[in-house]
Amino acid sequence: ATATATATATATATATATATTTGTANAFPPTDTTPATAAVIMYYIRWMERFPTIEALAAASADEVNSAWAGLGYYRRARMLHQGAQHVVAELDGQLPSTTEELLKISGIGPYTAGAVASIAFGKPAPVVDGNVIRVFARLHAVPGDPASLLKPCWSLAEGLMDREQPGSYNQALMELGATVCTPQSPSCGSCPVREHCRAYAMQEAGTARAGEGGAEGSAEGSA
Repeated sequence: ATATATATATATATATATATTTGTANAFPPTDTTPATAAVIMYYIRWMERFPTIEALAAASADEVNSAWAGLGYYRRARMLHQGAQHVVAELDGQLPSTTEELLKISGIGPYTAGAVASIAFGKPAPVVDGNVIRVFARLHAVPGDPASLLKPCWSLAEGLMDREQPGSYNQALMELGATVCTPQSPSCGSCPVREHCRAYAMQEAGTARAGEGGAEGSAEGSA
């Protein structure tokens, strides 16, 4: 429930940002249709239909927000989204900031969500690091360790590797690589587009490591 709530919070925050800047409530629809994300997609659609703009979310009552969130669990995220929308409307004239520095000042937005919103909604060259990204980077460089210990160096690496022409697409591709190919268990190394650059894969081929070793296992949540 926590991972689902995280994904939904990031999707709705990004979608609301896009809707505000483009004037369309259906901007940035989710495209991942795997069973694991089916629930998130349905919540996303219902949420955006009910709260198509930041103003609509800010004007809603706490009960309305909780009702729209019901079933996901981790209700603190719903409250933080609500409070964040109210802050943007009251303090920023309804204009969501486009930079990570300003986004981080909003209640409920952490480095991960700030990077996602800045890069996907506004095209800013802002890195994103979640458990999937940590796992991809750790395996590419064959760096052992738990996700917590690798979080800081992975943020630095993500900044250095950022595609500054297409930051949003790059971030989404990197997260999808970890979620669908470079999975925690039994990764699909044979279909990985970057396997030729992966040290963990090279170790596996040389017989010095099993598939999936040589890097952090990392959950899919990361820091909001």
